[in-house]
Amino acid sequence: MADLTNSEPYYDQISHAARPGTRYVVTTGTAITTPNEFAGIYVITDTKFISISSAVTGFSSLANATAASASTINAGIYLAGTCTAFSIHSGIVLGIGD
Repeated sequence: MADLTNSEPYYDQISHAARPGTRYVVTTGTAITTPNEFAGIYVITDTKFISISSAVTGFSSLANATAASASTINAGIYLAGTCTAFSIHSGIVLGIGD
């Protein structure tokens, strides 16, 4: 994995980890929701999504109910934009509280 410790986006995203509503997610197959919205999703390890509920164009196309058909989102990617719920096939993500 690339060393992101000296990059501005790394510091910016890690600072969001303390925001209320932030969720560290390793549970697969369970819908993860928040009372408000997530400001974005930070991908910690390569991840495949079952679903992503978001008004952001293109987010839902990353997910698929079948793991083999879901896009692999590489570690270190930040999916910027609000979402209300998501579930994963595999991987570890951080749902950033809004």
